[in-house]
Amino acid sequence: MIESYLERRVVAWARARGIVTFKIDPTFYPGAPDRIFMVPGGKPTMLEFKTKRGRVSKVQERVFKLLLSQGYNVAVVDDYREAVAYLEKRIRDSRLP
Repeated sequence: MIESYLERRVVAWARARGIVTFKIDPTFYPGAPDRIFMVPGGKPTMLEFKTKRGRVSKVQERVFKLLLSQGYNVAVVDDYREAVAYLEKRIRDSRLP
């Protein structure tokens, strides 16, 4: 599955559930994840979409490590079910007291 197709499917799933999502422009911040999903509860969740053979660049590794160290949710996904499960978990976690 190509990245853009995977991304479109996940974005459609999110929007159907009322989740606002934005594409991150890599020229604005090199190494940033592909998308940010504004899951309920105020905890932004970022996803980087890859093909099964895709690899995270060194710049992306550094940026993702920085974001994770600051408490943001960041994941690299190469499968639709994996991406949806990750977002569903973030939604469930945001509802905890």
